[in-house]
Amino acid sequence: MTGEGRGLREPTPGRPGYAAEYLPAPSPLNQRPVPSTVSVRPQGHIYCIVRLEWDGWDEMVPGWAIRWTDTLVLVMIPPPGAPSSTRELLLWVDADDVYRTIPRRPVPWRGPDGAEQHDGPPSVRDDA
Repeated sequence: MTGEGRGLREPTPGRPGYAAEYLPAPSPLNQRPVPSTVSVRPQGHIYCIVRLEWDGWDEMVPGWAIRWTDTLVLVMIPPPGAPSSTRELLLWVDADDVYRTIPRRPVPWRGPDGAEQHDGPPSVRDDA
């Protein structure tokens, strides 16, 4: 037995999930360069929500924070559009773009003139 014909086959380009469709993965606009000093000791594996900024929209994706500095966080996220069995992308992003829970967005309300406002009704604003 030589092992020929045991179900081995070449990858078929164009089939759903083919790696060329999602790799190399696009880089978000809020990706930052690697900082000059980073701890090489394990810092944790914390589940988080990462805000990715694309050309024209923002996206919140689940990920894992694995390294961090005072201002930057190294996160692992799945590549956009890739199957769940693929490796993660590693991205440095600002600490302000990483959350432990889903952030609250301002709730629009109608002002006295009927125009939509985004800073909250007068009863919940700090300056009221």
